[in-house]
Amino acid sequence: MACPNCGEREDNAHLCQYPDEDRAKLLQDNTDDLESWMNKDGETNCDIAYWIPKWIKCRGVKKLQEMGRMSGDMLALAKGQDLIGYRHFMEGRISKIFWSIQSVHLALSDGHLNGKEWTKGFISRILKITQSQWFYRNVSFHDKQHGYAKRKRVEELDHQI
Repeated sequence: MACPNCGEREDNAHLCQYPDEDRAKLLQDNTDDLESWMNKDGETNCDIAYWIPKWIKCRGVKKLQEMGRMSGDMLALAKGQDLIGYRHFMEGRISKIFWSIQSVHLALSDGHLNGKEWTKGFISRILKITQSQWFYRNVSFHDKQHGYAKRKRVEELDHQI
């Protein structure tokens, strides 16, 4: 299916990479929410909490391992995630190394959260980011006054006259 904003092939990668100012702002806001969740109560490994929001905000233009100087564990995670890819990441497919790093981090902390529960919450929040992009797209497509479908109908009527 074609993107209602630019006409290119539309998939999850396109949704999270499209340079529309409002979509970019929505991605930024949702990523900020993810970052706040990760930084809450020290429940997320500091490298993950630092690098992942920055990578999401780059919208897949760079590989995670190319974002900057990283610890050994984070570099291993980045290489593993880069093999999976940004688009798949935004669809909730993450490297098992997230779970490994988080399990160790949480085992050494005072909280009751474990790696499995953290990973579920993390994936849910990543999916929320992508889902919000779909919602934005659908509103821009179906909006009765300004949406793509409305503009197309007007154009078709203009061509018939």
